[in-house]
Amino acid sequence: GNSLCGGSDPFTPEGYIASGQSFMVEAVSAGNVNFTNSMRVKEHNTQFYKSSNKKADREKAQKSYTIEGDRIWLNLRENKGAFSQLLIGFFRENTGMTKNATDGVDRMYDGGRLISGNYIDFYSIIEEKPFAIQGRTGLNSEKSIPLGLNSNITGVLTISISHFEGQFSEKPVYLKDNVLGVIHDLKATDYSFEITEPGAYNDRFELICNGDPETEVTLPEENEEEDKEAFFDDSINFNNIQSWMRINVVDNQEISGIEAYDILGRLIIKDVPRSVEYYMYAADIPKGTLLFFKLLMEDGSVRKGKYIRL
Repeated sequence: GNSLCGGSDPFTPEGYIASGQSFMVEAVSAGNVNFTNSMRVKEHNTQFYKSSNKKADREKAQKSYTIEGDRIWLNLRENKGAFSQLLIGFFRENTGMTKNATDGVDRMYDGGRLISGNYIDFYSIIEEKPFAIQGRTGLNSEKSIPLGLNSNITGVLTISISHFEGQFSEKPVYLKDNVLGVIHDLKATDYSFEITEPGAYNDRFELICNGDPETEVTLPEENEEEDKEAFFDDSINFNNIQSWMRINVVDNQEISGIEAYDILGRLIIKDVPRSVEYYMYAADIPKGTLLFFKLLMEDGSVRKGKYIRL
């Protein structure tokens, strides 16, 4: 099945618990947990999770690991050391398991994320529940997997690829930020953003990938001249008036709510105009700053736009 790394400088578990290693068991039902001598093995005693693991020990243990399917490990880090990792694996039929993986919850493939007061928790989402490990059907078409995080701290966080196996070595991997409307190539660079309030963020990110060697991931078409990217609405007007920015929509519909973010996802302003136009004080915003806007209209619709401060 799947295995997840642990610690701030992790390596992939090979499926065995070393002598003296502490661990936790998540029960699927009430009853006794029995450990017997038949479960003991003489080999595979080189992986031990602690902060002082040496690089040579990690590399030695990694050599015995067997690739099973197409898998990717993603890290979430904070610059002071907070860390969390998730794993998503794609499995073709007849992998040797008693049951094939599905895109739903599978006991033999998926592992839930225990949200228990950590600084940060990173997970994928199945049926509105958090999973540290997710096994899915084969990577033979475009996939979009919702990602979530729970943070008890604020500040800049970074999502990156730890490592990958199988078809991921040849295919791009994209992270979609639904707040900023950004689709970012994670294999090119890491993705940093800022959390301004502690809490759960389950609707912001998606992992997009495609395992078909003949096709690429479908990205929104861009037209820089007309500024009509699929994610953004061109019905929003932005006008600079000295130290202010005037915002309205072409059909003069009332703006019930407005939010503005910078490129790191920091909330710049949140207000309830209840007016057909909104004046935003922009003197403190440096010129050249790219801003992302989300407008809630009186009819309940949401419009999104972007604008560079002039």
